[in-house]
Amino acid sequence: MNLYQLTEVQLLFYALIFLRCIAFIFSSAIFGQMQISTPVKILLSLLLAICLGPTLKMSANFSTGIQTQIIAFAAMEVVFGLMLGFLTRLVLFALGQTGELVSTALGLNSAQLFNPALGVSSTAFDQLYVLLGTLLFLSLRGHHLLLIGLQQSFDVLSIGFTQSLTLSSQFLGTIVQKLMWISLQMASPVMVSIMLANVALGILGKAVPQLNVLVTSFPVTILLGMGVIFICLPMLLAEMNGITVFSEEVFKAAFQELRR
Repeated sequence: MNLYQLTEVQLLFYALIFLRCIAFIFSSAIFGQMQISTPVKILLSLLLAICLGPTLKMSANFSTGIQTQIIAFAAMEVVFGLMLGFLTRLVLFALGQTGELVSTALGLNSAQLFNPALGVSSTAFDQLYVLLGTLLFLSLRGHHLLLIGLQQSFDVLSIGFTQSLTLSSQFLGTIVQKLMWISLQMASPVMVSIMLANVALGILGKAVPQLNVLVTSFPVTILLGMGVIFICLPMLLAEMNGITVFSEEVFKAAFQELRR
């Protein structure tokens, strides 16, 4: 491909591809993290646009409407890229919710740290689960799935599409329900063990009134929670593997919704 021989319409075609790629990269789960510098994200988006451009066909709607609807085309590409990136971030949201549930059960929800993966303040267990999920996602080549999903998005909605981008409330509700169920599954061992420990300490406090249960329960619940997390770590990683499969299913379901 010789950039000097491209026509004005072809340059605009590549520019719109770049807009979708850069919106997706900046909002996606792995590539959009704050640890990755902005120039790297921009260069990666430019590289993806250059690689994807020759494989895509220019639709007739784009050729005829490029002169009058270039602003609308650009806005739709950015919105669609941000939408795809948000769907990939649902994986991190599920892991973060698991960390929040565990921190609440252990009484450590007030200890907040800055989370560079999400750009917000979160608990230590929140960052632990997000870090483990990110490493597992990369080990399972989840970043390849993200790039494949980006490439397939051009087959679903080509450059210069004009139809509205709408996802049904039932589809979004199903995703939220599934993510909450996954979060509860991953946090349930710690939550159940802490509940049983609190019941046992309550009985012990009634049997031995001289024992200060409020002071004693705090180190006991933390030690018990850390032990349960360590013991259930293999099962946790297996559940995170299910999240990776679920993210791929979300992409496919979203594409089917947009085709309607």
